[in-house]
Amino acid sequence: MQELEIQVTPNTRPVGKLLAEVASTRQAEIIRKKLATEELAAALRVAPQTIRAGLCRKGHYCGLRPLKLPTGKLLWDASEVERLLSAEGSV
Repeated sequence: MQELEIQVTPNTRPVGKLLAEVASTRQAEIIRKKLATEELAAALRVAPQTIRAGLCRKGHYCGLRPLKLPTGKLLWDASEVERLLSAEGSV
């Protein structure tokens, strides 16, 4: 009977690169659960500027607070938007 020979090769990727990959994957997961201002506006049937103005004046829009990226882009939590829409439908 032949024995299988297993060779272990060390991970040659630098730790920094590995951490960057994990961070970008995690960021992608977060962004998938978020909506851009234009998408939120379409869901609520208002103009994107209406949302931006409400945020500027009150610090929120209909109780929704966005995540602001370093680029200035606003991302809104999709689950909160769904909850808001379902509450509007039941009133």
